[in-house]
Amino acid sequence: MVAKVFMATTLLMSVLAAPLALGDVPTTFSNGEVADADAMNDNFQSLDSRILSLESVQIDAAASAAEGSFGLPELAVDCTTNPSALQDAWGKILISSPIAVLLTGGCKAPQSGISLGGQTIALIGPGVTSGECTAATLLPAELASAALYLSLNFNSSLWLQCLQLGSEGSVQITGYAADYLRLQSVKKGAGNFSVELRNGGVFRSYDFNQVTNLSLKNNSTAEINHFYEPFGSFPIELSGSRVKFRFAQPGTMSSLSLSKGSVAEFENFYGPIKIESLTLSGRSFIYLTPSGETPQHESLDTDSQTLTDGSAIFPEP
Repeated sequence: MVAKVFMATTLLMSVLAAPLALGDVPTTFSNGEVADADAMNDNFQSLDSRILSLESVQIDAAASAAEGSFGLPELAVDCTTNPSALQDAWGKILISSPIAVLLTGGCKAPQSGISLGGQTIALIGPGVTSGECTAATLLPAELASAALYLSLNFNSSLWLQCLQLGSEGSVQITGYAADYLRLQSVKKGAGNFSVELRNGGVFRSYDFNQVTNLSLKNNSTAEINHFYEPFGSFPIELSGSRVKFRFAQPGTMSSLSLSKGSVAEFENFYGPIKIESLTLSGRSFIYLTPSGETPQHESLDTDSQTLTDGSAIFPEP
């Protein structure tokens, strides 16, 4: 209440100082005149109405149109001739959440980074509706060799599709509080591409994304569809979390570490899955559900294997 009164009072003072800037209030006072309580209340109510009206304004006609094919209002951001177009629109994109931002060209990330605090935002490159991504590029704010950071907090949702992330530097996506991350047809640059979710985060991956490191902690979950060799030989670390691989093709992980009751499930995999270094502890488990189409090749192979504290693989290799 104190904050609201302060804000309204500040705006009212601005109106009295320059009434044409915000429009007329119901009552204008003169120096030396005693302010009437009812008149003041009317002015505050008028200001409240204007604030609510401003907060409801969408970015432009594209964002205020009917919901698009992604189930969200859509906004087109063309960076073909203006790499800073996404930077210019970012503040308005945040307050217009939920929204799908349709990117074209090479877009520089906002100077403050892509950081969500409870927002729902989709960043989508061209070619989604045709099924043939032509991949817009999301670049660091400054140098092409710099790292690209994306962070989610307070139940945020981020959907990336048909995008090339960065050019030379690494990419890191983090989530800290029951956040949702979805990747579909997302490519990395020359550097590593890591995903780390904590405290109930949810990760969904579709169509051969190029993640190189995955870390899930404190009751987080991941479902990775179509895992296969071009994913890269990457480490996965789970602590009190769960990951499911669906429709996995033959491939290699450099390491898989499960602790504190974590679970990894391989469902409908076609051919040998190799884990160079496997560590399970604290009653953690791996479940194998082969496709059954090529049983002589459907196996989980390891170079080194450590299973302790009641951990196991089912069925046993």
